[in-house]
Amino acid sequence: MNPADSEIIDGETGELVPYTPAPPTLFGTSNPKDVIAKASESAVALADVIRSQHLYKTIGGKNHVFVEAWTLLGSMLGVFPVVVWTKPLENGWEARVEARTLAGDLVGAAEAECRRDEPTWAKRADYALRSMAQTRATSRALRGPLGFIVVLAGYSATAAEEMADAPQGPNQSATGADTKKATQPQIARMMTLAGKLDEKGVEAPGGNGWEAYIKQYISDRWGHDSRKDLTRGQIEHLMSHLEEGVPF
Repeated sequence: MNPADSEIIDGETGELVPYTPAPPTLFGTSNPKDVIAKASESAVALADVIRSQHLYKTIGGKNHVFVEAWTLLGSMLGVFPVVVWTKPLENGWEARVEARTLAGDLVGAAEAECRRDEPTWAKRADYALRSMAQTRATSRALRGPLGFIVVLAGYSATAAEEMADAPQGPNQSATGADTKKATQPQIARMMTLAGKLDEKGVEAPGGNGWEAYIKQYISDRWGHDSRKDLTRGQIEHLMSHLEEGVPF
């Protein structure tokens, strides 16, 4: 019997339902040339965003993208990370994330840890370690089905968050931009943009206002204790989102 004409048992309802075969690949085709063409097209689009938004970090001469680039690529191709669980460890947190299509098909999975024996995380709060464990598991889960596209885009398939304590390339900041400090006028401009969003009633994630959100974000992502520690590349990244009222 042709599987396409058969019925299967629905795992949730127990009823017989028509069997619909899944697409042969994430690109909807099994033709190798078509897959390569579509993957290359996705890689070009992804590379443009990574460069313009500074979503990468240069380490040892290689560019490693942040998790935002991985989730963007997943959204482009209909693959989404789902946190299955997080659990505390003796000195940190561990998480499992699965990569699934909108239809629920499992296409990737990974587990990752964040521990206090890593210099960057030695004195960080529990919630920060838990969040980073999820972040690392997310990029690893997406790397399975999508890593080759990141490589086609010209970047390493190892996420930047997994390289947090490795030495950086010469004159590179945490985003791959130069290490020149942001100027006071730039910082003032950023806070003015944040204030305007509050005035307009555009709610920041967490509901505590954009200034608090920015402070937490720069601490979680770059480990900065103050806005004065931001580089020009980092503050440009923040302002590009604030100008559009979009969370970072």
